[in-house]
Amino acid sequence: GLAALLGCASYDMLTYHSYVLSDATCMTFVLLAFLFMGNYLEKPSPGSFACAATATALAFATRYAAAAFVLAGFAAILLWEKRTLAQRLLHAVLFGLASSSLMILWVLRNLRYGDDATGRDLGFHLVMNMAQFKEILLTFSTWASNGNLEALDANVRAPIVAAVILVGLA
Repeated sequence: GLAALLGCASYDMLTYHSYVLSDATCMTFVLLAFLFMGNYLEKPSPGSFACAATATALAFATRYAAAAFVLAGFAAILLWEKRTLAQRLLHAVLFGLASSSLMILWVLRNLRYGDDATGRDLGFHLVMNMAQFKEILLTFSTWASNGNLEALDANVRAPIVAAVILVGLA
C-alpha cells in the first residue's frame, strides 16, 4: 500500500499525468469505431454505420494517426459488406467522407485563418550517412542474434547482416 502510494505520488508520475494527452481518448474512439463497424458488417443498420463513422471521425479529430482507421473502415466496408459492389463502394465513400468530415473542416479552417492546413511539415528525410546505416545494421544484428555476433568485427558483421536482409527481402 505505502509503496504504491509513494510510486503514484512520485514527481515523475505527477508530472507525466499532469499533461493532457490524447492517446487514451483516441483509442477509446477507435475501439468504439471497431465495435460499431463490427456490428454494421454483421447486421447492417444506419445506426451502426453512423456510430462507426462518428467514432472514427472523433478519433481522427483527436489524433492524425487515426487516419489509418478511416482507411481501415473504408476497406472493411468495401471488402466485407454483403451487398453489390456499387452499394459497397457508395457506402465506403460515404464512410470515408463522414469519418473525415471533422478533419476536413479543421483543415479548411486552418487554410482560411492560418498559413497552412495542419501547422506541421510533412517530409521524408532520407539523409543517412554510411556510419548511421552501419550502426543500424550493428544494432539489428545484436538484437536478431541475441548478442551472438558481437564477437565479430563491426566491419565484418555489417555486410553479413546487410546481405541476410537483402536475401530475406528477395
